Amino acid sequence: MEDITREVPADTTPTPSSDDRGQAGVGKGPEELVRHGRGNVADALVVRDRMAIDAAAPAMAPIEIDAPEAGGPAPAAEGVDAEVAAAAVAREEDTVAIEEDLGGDDEALPPVPELADAQAVARMVYVLMLTSREGLSLFRLAQACNTTQKLVEEALDVLREKMHQLGLPVELARTGDTVKWMSGSETFAYLQRLRGVKKMERLSPAALETLAVIAYRQPVMRGEIEAIRGVKAGPMLRTLLHHKLVKVTGRADVPGRPLQYGTTQQFLERFGLASLQELPSIKEWKSLG
Repeated sequence: MEDITREVPADTTPTPSSDDRGQAGVGKGPEELVRHGRGNVADALVVRDRMAIDAAAPAMAPIEIDAPEAGGPAPAAEGVDAEVAAAAVAREEDTVAIEEDLGGDDEALPPVPELADAQAVARMVYVLMLTSREGLSLFRLAQACNTTQKLVEEALDVLREKMHQLGLPVELARTGDTVKWMSGSETFAYLQRLRGVKKMERLSPAALETLAVIAYRQPVMRGEIEAIRGVKAGPMLRTLLHHKLVKVTGRADVPGRPLQYGTTQQFLERFGLASLQELPSIKEWKSLG
């Protein structure tokens, strides 16, 4: 193939003025366009002319650029995409936030003196429990009072004794590791009037039987309930789920993967149980009959 490479002669054309550059493509042939492009590049690279243009601008502080360390990677020739840089900054902020959540909570909490007396802990626990509609665990109470769980349990005993001495219709109910205030049975009718409840919906004997099967056999499948009771369990399960006495705990590892049911925290509270271990045994049931 014929060699078409040729040497471009040196450019002797004077640098065009700014007025000529504004009319780059008007009435110029190929050679004039080449000279015009060379003039633009040359002008952009001449720092002296750019500094002369910006002479009237206020002086700026010099920017220091750290030189790469010996043996380190060379800087990238291409610029970083703006979206990539923004994503990297966002990931860094998320990492800092996670680290603060994991390690900086204790330092961010206001300092309180360590309580070593059951009476002092009882006063604080009483207020903390009043501010929460849900139950509070012993660990959370101990952490908030800057004390131990053992001392919190002693404080709860002090509160029970105080409430009994005052004759207040309030009970300190404990479910597992969680404690909460509950009203006494004598206040039930007053609470109904307060909330405008004219008639309480009661569970039928069939619903109670289904609930008993679930409580003692959980996790239990619907088929097992129907096999024990001999009737369909669908309507009773819907009733118990509506009252939040039972819940779906998972799926059985059998063909078809049927749902499994178990009791809830509200079940323990409604029946005054601290845990499922307090359910009466078969021997106790027989002794009652």
